[in-house]
Amino acid sequence: MPKNSSFKKAKRRTHLKRNLVFFCSCCAAAIVLFLSGLNLKSLSYTKVLGAENVTQNQNPLEEVSFWENFLAKSPTYFDGWVELSFLMISLGNQEAAEIAFNQARDINPNSDKLEELRNLLGK
Repeated sequence: MPKNSSFKKAKRRTHLKRNLVFFCSCCAAAIVLFLSGLNLKSLSYTKVLGAENVTQNQNPLEEVSFWENFLAKSPTYFDGWVELSFLMISLGNQEAAEIAFNQARDINPNSDKLEELRNLLGK
């Protein structure tokens, strides 16, 4: 009989160890998921240093003002001149659109973005 009781104790110990390992694994997985969730929340508030918030639904005149001020500080920013040209076309100011287009062309004459502007300007 002593062999049976030692066998049962060993079996019970093995079963207990298995349950303990399973429990610890579940706790570790829960902790990893919790921490991942916290990390994902922090990613949703991504900020770019030096960038100003510009929403797409702004008044076009405010956007023109923004790009004119920005380009006064950074006159070699190609995408700004392109955006200003598109805005001027949308406002019907052909002369200002051509001036912005020429500035953009002087900075990067081989850009694909200029082809669309050429078509809109009728060049």
